[in-house]
Formats: sequence, structure tokens, C-alpha cells
Amino acid sequence: MKLTFILGYGASMLHVMHKILKEESKELGFDFLAVSDFSSEEYANKIAESDAIFIYAYELPDVVEKAIENSKAKIVVSASDNHIHLSRGPSDVLNMAIAYFKTGGEANLRNLVRFMLKNIGLDIDVEDVCEVPWHGIYHPKLGVFTKTEEYLQKYDRRPLVGVLIHRSYWLYGNTEHFEAVVEALESERLGVLPVFTHGWKDAVLNTPTKEDSIREFFFLNGKPVVDAVINLTYFFLLDHGRAGKKERFRDTEGVRLLKMLNVPIIQPCFSSSQNVGEWKENPQGIDYLSQIYTIIMPEVDGLIEPIYLAGTKINDEGVKTFKVYREHARYIAQRVRRWIELRRKKPEERRIAIILINPPCKSLEASVAVGFGLDVPESIVRLLHKLKEDGYRIENPPEDGNGLIKLILERKAISEFRWTSVEEIVEKGGAVEVETRLR
Repeated sequence: MKLTFILGYGASMLHVMHKILKEESKELGFDFLAVSDFSSEEYANKIAESDAIFIYAYELPDVVEKAIENSKAKIVVSASDNHIHLSRGPSDVLNMAIAYFKTGGEANLRNLVRFMLKNIGLDIDVEDVCEVPWHGIYHPKLGVFTKTEEYLQKYDRRPLVGVLIHRSYWLYGNTEHFEAVVEALESERLGVLPVFTHGWKDAVLNTPTKEDSIREFFFLNGKPVVDAVINLTYFFLLDHGRAGKKERFRDTEGVRLLKMLNVPIIQPCFSSSQNVGEWKENPQGIDYLSQIYTIIMPEVDGLIEPIYLAGTKINDEGVKTFKVYREHARYIAQRVRRWIELRRKKPEERRIAIILINPPCKSLEASVAVGFGLDVPESIVRLLHKLKEDGYRIENPPEDGNGLIKLILERKAISEFRWTSVEEIVEKGGAVEVETRLR
């Protein structure tokens, strides 16, 4: 008998699967192959000889797909939608195998191996799916908690910073970047509330979304317990529903949830295909797909501060693990501390800079506060009035956008030096910054 496992999406569980297969094959006497999608092509002939095949990958080489299609396997299980067409075997068997895998952890992966062997003819006992939390609190030194109250009984540091990571990182130990952030935050005398989350809804397994995890762990008795959040997950933070729905990016329950939380949510960026050295050497910075997954998509939900945190080390088998850029882990922690300090200041003690475009070119006056397709001056005036209502110290804000433009021009608050002297700008209430250099 021969089992084959083809694991992708970073193949974070491949080392665990290797360990299990070696131990079980020694006891039960079967052959096995466990490879990443990255290296699967060179094993196409061996894949074709398998009696059972398990697939978890976004994309497979054509030669591997053909090997699976032409294989003698009695059972082919795909835990990813992209390869459902390759599935083979009774639906109840396929669904149970997927449940073992998606629930995850060493015990369930071991039972997955035994379950597949049993369904190709080996007479062995297989346990039911072991329960593993779909989301929970994980502190590197204190362990796992399922309730915020229980965690805070053992960990009483304030202010608290929530940290979100993918559940698979916690399950299979890909946590170097996460642990570096926790350590850096605590070094800044901040408390941490680190939460792992499945992240999206699986209708069959009833898994929690990131929104569910935020509700479950970052609130206590209906009130937020965190002063900031660091998100170390990919993609959107909120559940925007299925693509194509008209209400997908409108005001949703998730938007209302973040308004209730009412804290800055920091989104470090990290690469799934570059190591730290490659990122440093790349004049364009982080790779394109990682820009989408860890900068652009989170920004849709209002996340801020996309500071580079980690790159990826890929071993010879195609397994990806994060390698942290520790200097930035410390910098992110410092930024979070400053955000919390700012949040705790009274509005009248805060200072806000509103920066407008000011092209130093011909017809400068006509381009004051310009914004393509936008009435920038009117928007700013409304913002100023709203800030004043909220307690910020705003003295004599203009009544409308025209009033703001008039005020800017009167004070010469533009970079116009053709017929306006520095002295006149200062005299009329404008400000000039002069840079001096020592020789």
C-alpha cells in the first residue's frame, strides 16, 4: 500500500506529516510520499503508483494532475476547491478525510493517515476527529486559553494590545514573526492579547471568521479590552461576503464591529515569496502579491501602518517559514505604544496636520487644495467642524470651502516665490521652513 500527500499553501504542516508517516509506516508497513506542491512534479511517476492521494494545494503542475487522473488510487481527496475535479471515492469518506485535515493538529493528521489506510483495505482502528480550538488565545509563555477572563486572571498587564494570527501558524509552529512582536510589545511595557483565528467561514465545519474572533476575545462584557490591535493575517480583516454581491463593500456588521472596538488596527506587511535579504535589495520593496494580501486588501478595512515585518525562508522541500526583521518588530511596538499614548490624550491636547497638494507650477493659485474629482476644500472644512464638535481645539474654522481657499491665499500659505517674499508670507500668517546646512 502506498499513500501520497501533496501539500501546498506554504506546506506548513509537511514536517509534522513526515514525522507521522515515518512512525505509522514503521508500525503498519506501508509506503508513503509526502511532498509540497513546489516539488511535486519530480515525483509524478511515484504519485501515479499511489493507492490513496491527498491534495491540499492552490495549483499543481499539469504532469502531476495527469498522474493523479491516471493513477490506480482508490481514493483521491482534495481539501482545496481547485482540485475537486480530481476527487475519487465515496463522498462520506472524502468529507471525513477533509474534516481530519482541516481540524488539524498532530493527532488529527495521524488519524487522517490511518483513516485513508483503512479505506484502502488495511484493518486498523481509527479515532474520531479530535477537537482543536478553531480560535483562542495563545501566549508563547503561558499557553492556550479559550476565554478572555481566564487569560486575564493569569496575565494582568495594561494597556492591552490585541494580536491576530492565522490558526495554522499556531498549529504548526510558524510563529517566529508573531513571537517577535509579542516580545517587542512587552519590552515596551505593553500587555498582549494574542489570538489565533481560523479566519473564514466553513459552512460544514462551522468555523469562525476573523470578525467572530474579534467579538469573542477583544470584548469583555460588551466593552473593548484592547487599546490597539496588530493584525498578522492575510487578506481582508472583515467578512465582505461573496464577490458580486451589491452590498459587499457597504456598511456591514463588520464595519459596525470595528466602530465599537474603536482602536487603531496596525497591519504589518510580510512577504510569502521573498526573504529579508531579497526585500532589502529590491528597489520596489515587497513583492507584488504580498502588497495585495498584506497592504491593499487590509487598507480597504481601514488598517494602517504597513511596516515590513518578515520575509519567508523556503527550504529544499518547498516549506515556507517566516523569518522576522527584528529591528522593525521593535519599531512596530514603539509605534503602537505611541498610538496608545495619543489615543489616551484629550482631544484638545492632540495636534493634527492636514497636508494638501500644492503643485509649484504655473497657475499655482488655481491648484490650491486640488483633488481629482473631489471638492477637497469643502471636505476639509467639514472635517474641521467635526473635529471641533469632538473637542479638538479649532479656532474660527471657515464656513465653507471657498472660505478656506480665501484664507490660504490671504496668508500666502502656498509655495509661491515669484512675486511673494518670505517676509510677506510670515507677516500674513503663513509659515516658512528654511533648511540650513553646515559646510
